[in-house]
Amino acid sequence: MHTGSVTPPAPKATSMANDNTRPAVIVTGASAGIGRAIAERFLAAGHPLLLIARDAARLEVAAQAMRAIATGLPVHTLALDVTAADAAERIDAALARAGLAAGILVNNAGIGLGGPLVDQEIGRASCRERV
Repeated sequence: MHTGSVTPPAPKATSMANDNTRPAVIVTGASAGIGRAIAERFLAAGHPLLLIARDAARLEVAAQAMRAIATGLPVHTLALDVTAADAAERIDAALARAGLAAGILVNNAGIGLGGPLVDQEIGRASCRERV
């Protein structure tokens, strides 16, 4: 009987060409850090991805690295500031172009207001409600 701790499997190379059985995952803030790490884990689990970040060049570097690991799984990108007024429409259009339906959203974009909520101006806080 095993009583030690269990370590989750590390991401590994995946080949699941045209596998549409797993829901698509949208990851904001996906070009680096936690967002990129989360995207890599979902990719290793066989999910198609839509990666979103503001910096198109950094986003494409991350996407290329993921495509090299997971041959056959779609990794799509959208360079976008998610605070833009038309962000939801642009994400929806990107999903449609890719032939994907959103299944999971990891909202990891680095946005927010600094300081205690009670100290925030109402106008500044309400502009974030679109996200």
